[in-house]
Amino acid sequence: MKIKNYVKKAAIFINEAIIDLLNGCYLKAVSALWFSIESLLRCITWFYSGKLYESTRKLIHEFGRSIIKKYLKHYTWLPSMLNQLHVLRINVDHKHVVYNKDDVKKILFIYFKVMDAILKISKSIGFDVSYVETNYNKLRQIKM
Repeated sequence: MKIKNYVKKAAIFINEAIIDLLNGCYLKAVSALWFSIESLLRCITWFYSGKLYESTRKLIHEFGRSIIKKYLKHYTWLPSMLNQLHVLRINVDHKHVVYNKDDVKKILFIYFKVMDAILKISKSIGFDVSYVETNYNKLRQIKM
């Protein structure tokens, strides 16, 4: 898949998360939020390593082990937060966990911190994430 398609997917996933949050579909929203991050993470990892990892765990691991340590040293906190969000998404999709509105508020707090960093990195390496930012700003304006 072309990198611009991953960027487009990220924007679409954010839009889906907005719709899900407004409709009280919190489980779907958590998944969509994660997949918006994962799409951009794949772009960044490809840019630095030339590889697109199939496994999300491998993607996060390589991002932290190779890319953060070599190129983005001031983001050492990011891999642990990515893992945290990924586990929250796995809980929603594959476990018997049900998140409510208050849980999602806490998840959004983490998501915003991670996505701010991912967008900053994406822009610094020249990806056009303007469509993602537009939807992201709409997401930030949702009152829960």
